[in-house]
Amino acid sequence: MPDRSSARHLSAAASFVRSGLPALLVLIGSAPTIAMAQSPSESPAVDFLGFRPGRPLSETDSLVASMGGNRLRCDQGRIDPSLSDCRAILVQADGSDLELWLSAVDSLGAVLTVSGEVTGAQLEGWQEWLATRYGPSITRVQGTQRMRQWILNRQMLRLTWRSERMVLRASVSLVDGPVLDGWGDRRPRPGNGQTTGP
Repeated sequence: MPDRSSARHLSAAASFVRSGLPALLVLIGSAPTIAMAQSPSESPAVDFLGFRPGRPLSETDSLVASMGGNRLRCDQGRIDPSLSDCRAILVQADGSDLELWLSAVDSLGAVLTVSGEVTGAQLEGWQEWLATRYGPSITRVQGTQRMRQWILNRQMLRLTWRSERMVLRASVSLVDGPVLDGWGDRRPRPGNGQTTGP
């Protein structure tokens, strides 16, 4: 059932687009971890491996197929049919897999996460590419987890990684503010005779 997981995830992410950047800082970390991209004209939207939040599911599905992965598998919400919870497996150049999770609103990607096991060299390559494209970002440490994040044109990209039993796992999440804003504006709320569902 995608409604509970998608709605809960989208509600948390949508809090920042209702009150602007200050709420975003509360949602995804303190101010020192935030890097604002310096050249919006050169990088109009955040992306990672070609994936961009706010794009149609059909476009994302085509990108998955071009990478040799399986097609998106999507479940439509039963309580809120505008929500979809999608997953896919991406095949990397070395033959290893990455997992793609996507929560969509009206067939537009609101939150995308690419995750999987990576090598130290691969993680370093991801960080260098992101820093080159979006600018430097301070690394925040929480226990065994480390995180860097960037914001550009009401979109957020967050890189998180940790070592678990000698295995390095990393994830990149991309969030689209305008899509979440549109969903949040029309979402029923308690107190006006409507319910949000479970």
